[in-house]
Amino acid sequence: MAYGFEVSTTDGVRNLLDMLTAQLVFEQNITTQSGSASVLGGVNSSNAIAVCLPLDGKPPLTELSVGNGLVSWNLGAPPRPQDSLFTSNFPLRVYRIL
Repeated sequence: MAYGFEVSTTDGVRNLLDMLTAQLVFEQNITTQSGSASVLGGVNSSNAIAVCLPLDGKPPLTELSVGNGLVSWNLGAPPRPQDSLFTSNFPLRVYRIL
């Protein structure tokens, strides 16, 4: 018989075996609408996610990708609204899903 460990969450009591966790492995303040940066922590497209958090009240960038130790960001393929409508001032975070 297996025993579990339960914790209280905003959704009620849940077993830890039913939960995922994420580890912040990269955070950098970005002031451009496209680029890339190296990320440590063994991240790749199947175990990590990138998040754009606009600081200027504008919509986030539409294309974020993580792959083999690299995170990239850009506006995405045309056609798109004017570049000035999207953020160019944001912390970019990469989380490794555990």
